[in-house]
Amino acid sequence: MILLSALLSIATLHAQDLARGEYLARAGSCRECHTVPGQPDFAGGAALVTPFGKFFPPNITPDLETGIGKWTEEDFQRALRFGISPQHKIYYPTFPYRAFTKITNDDMHSLFAHLRAQPGVVRQNRAHELEAPFGQRWLL
Repeated sequence: MILLSALLSIATLHAQDLARGEYLARAGSCRECHTVPGQPDFAGGAALVTPFGKFFPPNITPDLETGIGKWTEEDFQRALRFGISPQHKIYYPTFPYRAFTKITNDDMHSLFAHLRAQPGVVRQNRAHELEAPFGQRWLL
């Protein structure tokens, strides 16, 4: 009986994490940047046209090869808070990581749980198409 009660508590907490994560994904407009209209949610590829060129947000589904399926929660936090990829590359500021610097650890956990609960979508990330000299990462 105690084990069943503990399992139900864990399931309830997980469901609350997922619901909170979905709310945070909506509030942060994750879908709008990481989804091509008419394509699977969070699979990336929608062009963000800027005066510097086109940026293509990545696939953030839990696909192991083309998404964030191999990311740890620490990788996710580093990306959102500091704009640093799991490969330790700096993201371009079109990814609004500075807007997430003060997100709580609990909210970060819930958002990550929500993204990990989505269907994995195999979709290769597109390279940015930037005007010179903005494609030179060392300028960051």
